Amino acid sequence: MVTIATTKSESIAPPLPLDLGTLQMICAKKYGYSPQDTLDILQSLYETHKLVSYPRTNCRYLSDEHYYQATDIAGAISVTMPELSGIVAGMHKEQKHKAFNTKNIEGEAHHAIVPSIKNGANIRLSQKERHVYNLVAIHFLGLFYPDSVRNKTKVHFDINGDTFTATQSVMVNKGWEILSKELEKDDAEEEAESCELTGFDLSTLKFNDTGKCLLSEIDKKPTKPPKYFTTSTLIAAMKNPGKFIHDPVLRKALEEKEGGGTLGTEATRAGILEKLAANTGLVVIEKMKGYSEPVWKTTKQGQELCATFPAEITQPDISAIWAEKQALIKNGQMTIEEFIDFNDNYIYVQIKNLHSNGLNISTNAPICPDCKRPLRKVKGANGEFWACTGYRETPQCKKTLPDLNGLPDFNGKNKTKVDTKKSSSNTLHICPKCNKSLKRIKSKKKEGEFYWACEGVFDKSCVTFFSDVQGLPQLKLSK
Repeated sequence: MVTIATTKSESIAPPLPLDLGTLQMICAKKYGYSPQDTLDILQSLYETHKLVSYPRTNCRYLSDEHYYQATDIAGAISVTMPELSGIVAGMHKEQKHKAFNTKNIEGEAHHAIVPSIKNGANIRLSQKERHVYNLVAIHFLGLFYPDSVRNKTKVHFDINGDTFTATQSVMVNKGWEILSKELEKDDAEEEAESCELTGFDLSTLKFNDTGKCLLSEIDKKPTKPPKYFTTSTLIAAMKNPGKFIHDPVLRKALEEKEGGGTLGTEATRAGILEKLAANTGLVVIEKMKGYSEPVWKTTKQGQELCATFPAEITQPDISAIWAEKQALIKNGQMTIEEFIDFNDNYIYVQIKNLHSNGLNISTNAPICPDCKRPLRKVKGANGEFWACTGYRETPQCKKTLPDLNGLPDFNGKNKTKVDTKKSSSNTLHICPKCNKSLKRIKSKKKEGEFYWACEGVFDKSCVTFFSDVQGLPQLKLSK
């Protein structure tokens, strides 16, 4: 029996214009651009071509002046990208979207990213520049298109005392959604577009309607682990890190922080992710079935590093704790000196713990076949080769291997001879007195000259120096 049957019309307004983070997310999903790529392209459109507004913004609102400039901006878009002329012609220029509100950008450094009134008639844009300009332009033009409208139906069925729910969404008017898939809904949760009762219109059902349940099935499925992060979802998480904080007090402290409580800013997130991606020993980025973007995974060493630190460091909690302290400073309940002391003590405890317990991270370096110690790549006169790090350990190991495509050649496929005697200044050289390594040092007394010193000089365990002859130590002791 039907216990509840409702159908409501739901209007969805065109999405707000773009800030940098949102544009980076779309470009990552649609084109595979890194956040830094997107920022560089935008910077070129802004600085070199003068076709878009300032890119490093976290605001998605525009001033009232932009509303009155809509005709000029749309004209510039038509000239720069003639293929968008049809969309320009379909604008309802009398329609004023909520994005045009000067009050919403008061206190913000910059407004949303929009095309400028300059056209690109005599400008040859690269394909990447055209992609990014197209996204910025369509998000502006979409503000002048009508809402999309759907009829949403929800029906509750009572079957032997249990309640079951079915939903249905039927498009009535596409509105702005006819423009392009680049215009994504602001609401991340997407409801099912149709009921599982294929071919049946739920909106025809009414309260107290009855029928027979012909079939019922119960599926038992294992719970799925959280999805891996991709570039776009990492940016989204950095824009809204509060949802990863379990403590409601800390979450509120971060969300109330001036600037929105984000991790990084629109200007710095690309650099943060670039630096993280460069730590290939801790993070790998790879394609994976079921994902449209490459996924970010921690290596075994990355997981071991995270396990070494307390949870508040590997979660956004530490930012929330600092936000909480900063709010106390603002309210006069804590001094800056007290905040600095708090951080000093916290860091001291973490360092002390590491000193006591060590940093137990397993190596991901190739292993020496003779002594099982890690190998490291060394640059020699005949090219790169691999040397055992046990050259100054006990027992000593001087194993060397040729390099083959960036890896040690364990099978002898690379016939290039490893010449450690005629190596460059980066090659390992051993002190004949104490077996520690030698270092080539630039002379402070004579410009352009070098000399070699035993590593023991720095801890005063060995005071031995050698002259430099064509980049090599002259293994005759020099004073």
